Amino acid sequence: MLQLDAILPAGWRLSPTLLPALVAFATAPPASLRQWIAVQHLAAPEAVDPAQQKSMRRRKAIQLFALFAIIFSAEYFLIAEADQKLLSCIITVATGVLFQVSLMGFFSDFSGAVKWAAYRAPSGMTLWRFAPGTLSHVRMLGVVLLSGAINMQSFIEPHFFATFAITTALVHRFLTAGHHKTLSIRGIMFVLIGWIATSFLLSGLLVVLIVRLQQGEEAPVSPSPEELEPLSPRATGLTQFIASVLFTAGPGVLIAACYRFDYHHHQTTTQLALPTVELAERRQCPSRRRACEQSCATSTPLAPGVIIPTHAPRGFARPLYWTALLSWLAVQLATMAAFALLPIPKDLLEEHSVMDLAALAVAVPVQVVAVVLVACVTGRAREMWTYKEKWTVLPKVAEEGAIKLVSEELEAAPAYEVDFKEDVAVPAFPVDIKA
Repeated sequence: MLQLDAILPAGWRLSPTLLPALVAFATAPPASLRQWIAVQHLAAPEAVDPAQQKSMRRRKAIQLFALFAIIFSAEYFLIAEADQKLLSCIITVATGVLFQVSLMGFFSDFSGAVKWAAYRAPSGMTLWRFAPGTLSHVRMLGVVLLSGAINMQSFIEPHFFATFAITTALVHRFLTAGHHKTLSIRGIMFVLIGWIATSFLLSGLLVVLIVRLQQGEEAPVSPSPEELEPLSPRATGLTQFIASVLFTAGPGVLIAACYRFDYHHHQTTTQLALPTVELAERRQCPSRRRACEQSCATSTPLAPGVIIPTHAPRGFARPLYWTALLSWLAVQLATMAAFALLPIPKDLLEEHSVMDLAALAVAVPVQVVAVVLVACVTGRAREMWTYKEKWTVLPKVAEEGAIKLVSEELEAAPAYEVDFKEDVAVPAFPVDIKA
């Protein structure tokens, strides 16, 4: 097993997510730009009547309610059972599936095993599907086998290269998962700062609550052996690993958005048209289940999709992207030096998620300030502040009575009469020939 800490000075520790994040931050932003170019070529959804819009909102509300009901029911079941072995098994299986899906998506994107296409659903949401006729079975088989081998290696004996590949794939897929709403750089900044503030606020309230409970108890009650039973080391390590990946991928959302904004600025200033894309065939809309031939025949097909371009545009200046990336890297290196030089307890040094959380708490404000300053210096502040990406285009509501059938009375009174002998249209009203 390769240990990169051996090449560092004594007392210095390298975060296991630093190098994979650098690779992901270099490959994911161009991939997200290719997706955004494909979405911009999609046509707007057709107008819907108020009844259909109400039905779509009701269906969405039911789906959200069912999702939250399943999540809270599962949490209540696990808390009520208090079975750490069952919880460890669920965590292990869930992370294994997540690793496999992320690795397959990462390798298939770079190997060209299949091409993805963007489709516009009747509700206006962007859907991502395989482009028909682009699947290479040989390459996909190689992707499945390679992903499975790396996934199995990570569970049998964690290896540097397996951990590196999984971390890179997770961060890459997190940044290229495809957005479903309106996205803006200022919104990302507010969300990241609010995420950090909320996390520290909840952590502080939890610490205060624990201290008050300990001060109020005269004789602490010794917990039972079942309550002291911790999670398995594998499940604990997996949860810490996922937390480190999330702490690392958070600033990457801002980095990818800055990359797309730099291309938008280059496109608007040079009056450059969007790159040409390839259209995909129509697909059946998945919003309605095809239980029988009748429902299959009446289901709404998706409009022709757009295949994601193979290569992203190059040759344009990227000041905001480099500012966000280098500021994040500088904070990571500074945090690593602080953990090595400052008198920090040894148990905290062994927890890589603590280092990643500390780096996140500093990286986000530094990124925001640096990006805003560079935008002001380069004259892009106003454009950056108003920049928006509409990944979902809501359908317009058709006005009632806008489309009406012609009545029988109007059909019985044509504007002109036709003489079939002469094949000449004779007006029904008198005409002054001299005039």
